Amino acid sequence: MTFVFPARPETPRWLTGRFDSLAVRVTNHPLVIELCEAYGKPLVSTSANLTGQPPCRTTAEVHAQFGDSFPVVDGATGGRQNPSEIRDALTGELFRQG
Repeated sequence: MTFVFPARPETPRWLTGRFDSLAVRVTNHPLVIELCEAYGKPLVSTSANLTGQPPCRTTAEVHAQFGDSFPVVDGATGGRQNPSEIRDALTGELFRQG
């Protein structure tokens, strides 16, 4: 599940890009949970696709969209076949069905 929050004025632009909001993904993926726990903080990442392109589901698809030198943590995808659901954190409005 991904929740979209309004960005606070002090939120760095490198986190929000051209938006005035910040998307926060809550995951149950074991590797990502392990990384967050080891780091002791949330991870920052981009979507696994370029705007307007279909989501990447394999390492080959990531390299096709982002280039061969793009780093990928290779491993199981946690069994997900579709992108995560995205909702407005304040209103609950559904932006994308998961």
